[in-house]
Amino acid sequence: MTRHYTQWTLPELRRISARRLAGEGWATIVADYEVGKDALRQALLRNGLAHGLRKPGDERLDEAIILEAIRLRNAQWTWPDIVHHTRWPRTWQALRKACHTHAQQRRCTVWCGRGQA
Repeated sequence: MTRHYTQWTLPELRRISARRLAGEGWATIVADYEVGKDALRQALLRNGLAHGLRKPGDERLDEAIILEAIRLRNAQWTWPDIVHHTRWPRTWQALRKACHTHAQQRRCTVWCGRGQA
């Protein structure tokens, strides 16, 4: 039985988020709802309830990868090459967005590939 993401109620998603924040594993939560882990995670993300579900230290790791990615991109590397080199765990589009957001917050620039032959 697979549930579509629009079938989740907000109180139900809050209970799932609370269980995960309490340290319960995805395997036991998934078993109770008979859906895949990715479906639950996406439902939580869509409803803004995924905060704090990552392991401690992930944010620092992401920042180090983002700084390295900005450095490589400014050296005119391609996004797929940067993802491979830095071992970014998500898509290159997510890395590009994270780099541009970081650069905007820090008032620096990321090479966009415009105006180069």
